[in-house]
Order: sequence, then structure tokens, then C-alpha cells
Amino acid sequence: MVGSTQAPHASAMGRYDALQAEALQAVTVRFHARHAACYEQFGAQGLAACRDDLAFLAEFVRAVLEFGMAQPMADYLRWLEGHLSERSLEDTSMEDCLDGLAEFFARHLPGEEGEAMAGALAEVRRLYLAGERLPQAAPPQPWPECGPFGEAIVAGSLREAQALLQQCLDAGHSLVAVELHVIQPALYRVGERWRANEISVAQEHMATAITNAAMTAMLVQQPAPARNGKRVLLACVQDNRHAMGLRMVADAFLMDGWDVQYLGADVPTADLVRQVEAWRPDLVGLSLSFPNQLLTAKAVISALESAMGASRPPVIVGGLAFSGLQTLGAMIGADAQGVDAQAAVTRGGRLAAMEGAR
Repeated sequence: MVGSTQAPHASAMGRYDALQAEALQAVTVRFHARHAACYEQFGAQGLAACRDDLAFLAEFVRAVLEFGMAQPMADYLRWLEGHLSERSLEDTSMEDCLDGLAEFFARHLPGEEGEAMAGALAEVRRLYLAGERLPQAAPPQPWPECGPFGEAIVAGSLREAQALLQQCLDAGHSLVAVELHVIQPALYRVGERWRANEISVAQEHMATAITNAAMTAMLVQQPAPARNGKRVLLACVQDNRHAMGLRMVADAFLMDGWDVQYLGADVPTADLVRQVEAWRPDLVGLSLSFPNQLLTAKAVISALESAMGASRPPVIVGGLAFSGLQTLGAMIGADAQGVDAQAAVTRGGRLAAMEGAR
């Protein structure tokens, strides 16, 4: 498999966890010293930002080691380098970050463990420099209303955004289709504009808030579908603060007749498990934005199995973390993964039907 590595032994993983804080400090100091010029304009805040970026990379390394998948980290490194360059921080080297981490662990991990760590980081480095990318699922085809809707939410015009969505509904399109072909690609474009420094964080947040309001207005005017007797609980795993995609999934399940509990963003694992135990849904849906959150999702599924045993409901996973990675869901113990809201409903329905037939 392209971009795969051999996962180190569990003992090496434990030593990596024990050394992670020390490694982060050493590599931060090393990196900041080599690239101080690009951070001088930010002073102490620049050093803190540098440490935060490297801390995120360290979490990615943990996921690479756990699952033997180097490509997602290489993709993220290219995204991060472009993001920093767009903010006039061109003198940064993701290659230097990887070299610093590899050198640290080569000194602190013995024999085969150090070699396994070095091999994983070397594969990430190779893919990063080669510019290879994972094949991505084809994005939803935007409708003509997508562009004007995106401009409206960035400009802060809830009235105009709602009018555009209403036009689609009046033309006979379903709520789920409007969200898939107008709202989703518009929000992707908002994210691209933010990364390119074309819009501010305030505008990006405003666009999200207006979209939430417009989606709610669309939802409340929909005729109530016949209930199908199934229940689904949906949550973003802990530290995933990107909930818009999951909100669309919730709407799709509602329109299909499910009873839905939508927990939103950044749900602590223990609370999520308790809610599943209390409500006993037929299906659990977990959303992840970054591959480092795979570890959290795996912990959620393990905790559900420990708490509920054979009565654990099936789990479907989705989100940007799974772009192009069709096997990751199974690797973390999930029963299925979906590429969009409609696919989640289709696969979730099959899972619930199989579970009910047991």
C-alpha cells in the first residue's frame, strides 16, 4: 500500500508516549533557532505558535505509528507549509521538523524501536518531498447557487443566503441535496479562502454561523417524515471542533425518519460513552477532521465495547480524516465509513438492519 509503514511494537509506542513531551521541547527549540527570522515579528507569540504546530505534528506521528499510514501526515505537512507561506512565513521547513524528530528518537529509542521510528518518519519525508497525494473522492458537483451563497455568507447576509436556499427548495430539490450541492462546496471554498488569507477568521466564523442559521430555517419548514423506529447518536470526537459536516449528516438522518441525537463538536469521550449507554441508539456516528483524531475515535469504540459488550451499537465514521483512506474505518474498529451525508444514511440503515436481524 502506498504510504504505509510497519507499525512499531507496543513497547516502542509506550516509550514514544513517554518521550513525546521531551521530544517536542527539543525539536521546538531546534526549529525555532534555525528559523528564528520568520518568527521574530511575532516575538514570544511566534515561539508559542511554533510549538503548537509541532505539537500537532507529534500527534500525527503517534497516528502514523499506530496505524502504519504515512500519507495523511505528508498531505498535512504540505497543507501546513502552504498555509504558513500564505501568511508570509516562507522560511519554514517541514523536512527540518521531520529530521529533528527522527534525530531525537534515534538517540533515545534503542535498536529496532529506533529503527522503526526512523523508518516511519523517513516514509513521511519521502512522500512529502515527492508531492504524492492520496486519491480524493470526487467532490459534490456545485449547483449555480453555490457561488452566490458563498459570497452571501462571507458578506454576512443571512437574508440573501436564505433566499438562495429557498430558491432551491422551491424548485423541488430536497434539503439533503441542497446541503450537498450548495452548502457543502460553498463552505469548502470559504475554508480555501481563509487558508489563502483572503478572508479573516471573523469572516470564516460568521460564514459558519450564518450557514447554521440558514440550515435551521430550511429544516423547520420541512414536512415531518414518517418515523422509521431507528435511533442514531452523532458526535464529533473530542478535539474535533468542525461540526458542520456532521450537522448535515444529522439532517439527512432526520429526513430519512430516524430519531436523532446530535451532540455537536468536541464531545469528551467519557461523556459520549455515557450518553450512548443511556439512550441506546441503533447506530453511532463519529466525525473526525484530522487523522490524528483516529486515536480518539478508536478509544471511543473500545470504550463502548468495554461498557456495553455485545450490545454495543454499530459505529459509522466519517469526515475529512478519511479522505482517500477507505480502510481506516475498519482499522480503528468501526463498522462502516461514509463519504457524505447520504452515504452515511444508506450505510447506517444497512448496519441497523443487520443488527436488528441478529
